[in-house]
Amino acid sequence: MKFPCIECGLCCRRSEQVPELSQLMTPSGCCRYFDEKTSLCRIYLNRPDVCNVAKMYELHFSHCMSEKEFIRKNLEVCLALNQAAGQAENCKCLKALIQHM
Repeated sequence: MKFPCIECGLCCRRSEQVPELSQLMTPSGCCRYFDEKTSLCRIYLNRPDVCNVAKMYELHFSHCMSEKEFIRKNLEVCLALNQAAGQAENCKCLKALIQHM
């Protein structure tokens, strides 16, 4: 199952919340590989495992929850980030994705 990323970039902009990414952060807390202009990762195909929902599920969570449940939990984190950022349209989209899980 592919993670339905809406490519808002908030997880990359808020990488200070992920201790495993501390070595990749800029002083502003953004991931150094995040492209502010495109809101995309410049090393997406070679991104760290912690940035790869499918890989994290496979390595750390497949024994304790379904893939669908793990994706839903990640979407809920995306929703919380977008709510905190006041991104109403993204929130609407994410709520729809969560409802259809």
